[in-house]
Amino acid sequence: MSQHYIATPLRRALEKTIKEARIVAEEGAADAIRRLGVAEAKAPAYLSDSEKELRRSLRAHARTLGDRLDSDLNEQEVKRLVEAAAYAHWHRMLFARFLAERGLLRHPEHNVPVTLEDCREIAQEEELADAWAVAERYAASMLPAVFRIDDPVLSLTLDPAQGQTLHRLVTDLDGDVFQAEDSLGWTYQFWRVAEKDAANKAGVKIGADEISAVTQLFTEPYMVRFLLHNTLGAWWAGKVLAASPTLAQRALDEDALRAACSPPGYSFDMLRFVKEVDGDDGRWRPAAGEFPGWPKEARAITMLDPCCGSGHFLTEALAILIALRKAEEGLSAPDAVVAALSENLHGLEIDGRCVQIAAFAVALTAWRIGGWQALPQPHMPGSAHRRYLWKNSRHSRTVILTCGSASRLYTVCSHKHQSSAA
Repeated sequence: MSQHYIATPLRRALEKTIKEARIVAEEGAADAIRRLGVAEAKAPAYLSDSEKELRRSLRAHARTLGDRLDSDLNEQEVKRLVEAAAYAHWHRMLFARFLAERGLLRHPEHNVPVTLEDCREIAQEEELADAWAVAERYAASMLPAVFRIDDPVLSLTLDPAQGQTLHRLVTDLDGDVFQAEDSLGWTYQFWRVAEKDAANKAGVKIGADEISAVTQLFTEPYMVRFLLHNTLGAWWAGKVLAASPTLAQRALDEDALRAACSPPGYSFDMLRFVKEVDGDDGRWRPAAGEFPGWPKEARAITMLDPCCGSGHFLTEALAILIALRKAEEGLSAPDAVVAALSENLHGLEIDGRCVQIAAFAVALTAWRIGGWQALPQPHMPGSAHRRYLWKNSRHSRTVILTCGSASRLYTVCSHKHQSSAA
């Protein structure tokens, strides 16, 4: 299975664009929030009734983000609100182009694909500012796990000059950026680089505001594939070799084994094997082991990434699980996509923004493999980790961790399952 990853020159251009976009978006968001008087004790007299209602919603939303209200003066902090608004407006635009470049942007009412040129014509018919006003609205409706319909920051209107600058920035990006499988992960790394650098330079104790930025590490695609191929892939190869003892004994080399043990539509190209020596004979087996304590069928596996970031492990695992379920159950690609998302794949993350990007990355992978369809809500809560882990692991037969000790968690979850059954 061939995948396309972003080239270094394009990655550098993406970094430059994202950094500039954040500055422009935050300036635009701050201006819009200032005009509504969100930080002030009283609403400006020039606001309409709808603007006053939006102001109230934004003040309440700011407090949910962690901005403080001075109860004595009735003045509201807006630092986090400004950043949240900037993030939402830029990423809605960026994600719209991801969808358009991959032929996935769709009309929400007619459920047909649309291009940016179609959006331009629709904008003229509806007397909207430009094609982006349409594309962003359509993208948001397609991605409820990323852009909440009731998020008040999306109701803000940025100054036209700043909006046009953002449009130019996203339009000037090379089209190959939006085809690369790892571009999404890099976008959030670059968005948070200012906080990461500031926290590292300050040398102070890392708190809740800094931890998600400081602890971000980009996992290269080859690392992801190696780890998953030698866990999920090794488990699958163990099943294949058990069903074909002759293959385990007579395969010429690892390449032959990788080809024989890969399911249709996916290649375990980084799966490693060793040959056990038994006198003059020997049997090939996966180097990482065959995981005999795991379920017998792919449908019973629960894949959990407890620090999923922007979804690098989840997207690769989804592709693997889809291929395994197609091979085992004879499912079509669209049905295997829904089955894997509904029953196999789970992610946790302390950074809610990372969860949003992971959800989008998973959706793009699902649509790439199975074609366009409405997808089930992903199992990716951004908080309440312990409660979620307990709720789901007690009913699962195995949990595979991409970070930490898989065997230890398997033991814990198995014990919980047995205790609850008793």
